[in-house]
Amino acid sequence: MIRALLLALFVLVGCERRQEERALHVTPDPTTADVTPSLDDNDIVHGNAIGSAYTARVLFWGFWLPTGLALTLAAFWTVVHRRRARREIDAAERRPLRDGPAVVQGRVETEGGDAITVTITQRKRVVKGKHGSYTYWNEKRREVIARPFRVRRDEGGVVEVIPDKRVHLRDRIEGPEYLDDSTRRRLVRLRPGEQVWVSGVLSGARDARSEGAYREALQAPVMKRGFARMIVSTEPPGAYHRERADKHRGWFKGVLITLAVIHATLLCDVTVQILSGHEASVSITRAATWRVWVKSKNSPGRWVRHCAVWAKGATEREDREYEVACGFHRCAEQGRCRTLPTQRALLTADTLRDVGRGPTLHAVQACILSMAGWITLLAYLWTVSSGLPWYAGGKFDEGP
Repeated sequence: MIRALLLALFVLVGCERRQEERALHVTPDPTTADVTPSLDDNDIVHGNAIGSAYTARVLFWGFWLPTGLALTLAAFWTVVHRRRARREIDAAERRPLRDGPAVVQGRVETEGGDAITVTITQRKRVVKGKHGSYTYWNEKRREVIARPFRVRRDEGGVVEVIPDKRVHLRDRIEGPEYLDDSTRRRLVRLRPGEQVWVSGVLSGARDARSEGAYREALQAPVMKRGFARMIVSTEPPGAYHRERADKHRGWFKGVLITLAVIHATLLCDVTVQILSGHEASVSITRAATWRVWVKSKNSPGRWVRHCAVWAKGATEREDREYEVACGFHRCAEQGRCRTLPTQRALLTADTLRDVGRGPTLHAVQACILSMAGWITLLAYLWTVSSGLPWYAGGKFDEGP
């Protein structure tokens, strides 16, 4: 089926007519042994195909490895982000304060000014392309100013938060402020009155359980960073990780669909051969050659020579034509190559037959599979790494 589609494609791009050259019966040379067992598949299959050994390498390195890697990474990060989202949601549930790792929710209170300020300085970079110039703004410097602030809990009470410069702030980034033609800055500010949740290590919660405004003011629990970075977020708990999990899960489904489509179109014959193929050696009876006039869109045209042998198995009544390499065709004409290795599929009742000791690919199939596999992986990696919020990933770069 695949080879018929490829042949139709060649006809569409310029294969106009076929001219028979000659066909003759093959007489085995009794003075020499059969040369076929010593030949590699690449010496036997026709010029537009690749041998079984190279087919296996193309399938692994060009298709199964990149698509399998994309599928594995998508599944792995889907699970990781789901667990992180669930952990944030569980930790943010309203519970009595206890010393140790904790999450508090409430509104920000300060003595004046912003609690946390992140300043991202970007430099302008102009790239000239074929269709014009493109402007990119690349992060050059990031400064964090963190001041102690209080969180007025929704349940009542106050928690003193002491962040450091490594605090992980999740908040809305403001519009650009241009300093000159080639420099601008983006600000992220945690302002008084904003609703936040803070993750860190709490101390002094036991002493703060006594009632009274005076004791609340003097003995408010204190939250600092532990081994992990302190998280201060104005987003709902788990929102970022849920979004990331959905993106990776979408790619997981997309890669599965890609695999199904490619296996149903380009790899149908190969998959059947892998699952149920077996090698069968047939005896060569005749050899034939022909020429095909090929004319592409921007060329004057040329004759392309093709070679084939006719062979049949011990239990077969009629011989069958197999296109082979012209070098193997000459060997068969001389009587030195007496047998032809073929691959047959039990799932198709041996009606699917290919030349070679294993599954083989057409050169066009190999190119398409390799491109599809690596494009899928690179597209997945590029998509999940782009469009991240300013606080995720590495530097915050913006482009057209």
